[in-house]
Amino acid sequence: MRVSPRSAVSLLRVTIRTAALSLATLAVLATPAVLAVLVAPAPPALASALPTWSGDPHVYVTGAVRCEGADLPKWVWIGARNGENGWAQVWSQRAGGGQFGQHFTQVPQGGTDAVAYWTCGYDADQYSTTFRVARPWRGTTITVNMCPSRPCVP
Repeated sequence: MRVSPRSAVSLLRVTIRTAALSLATLAVLATPAVLAVLVAPAPPALASALPTWSGDPHVYVTGAVRCEGADLPKWVWIGARNGENGWAQVWSQRAGGGQFGQHFTQVPQGGTDAVAYWTCGYDADQYSTTFRVARPWRGTTITVNMCPSRPCVP
């Protein structure tokens, strides 16, 4: 059974409103029929309409890549332990850094470790950092900010 996004939202609103009742109100309404409705799982139509993000192995890693001083990032390469690797896109380059992004398509359920290398400036200073690529609870994007030194403030 297909459910339109509008129906899913209205069903979700009912569920949220019901869950927001105070304990005193629940005590007054605590008849077996009412309690059965309140603790029932989401209807199958609603459950199928909502995406299951943690089941999606596609993850987009994006964030800031920083350089020392007024240097610009030249390139970013990311390699994950699960075997995925490649050149990340770099954009919005400005003095001291820019933005990067790379798609991963086979992130395992438990996540994977990754290492990023990048160069900055005319003398090609090279930096690296490690981070974890994990499936986010919501959506498909995670943010990783990469800096030559710690702490990394974007």
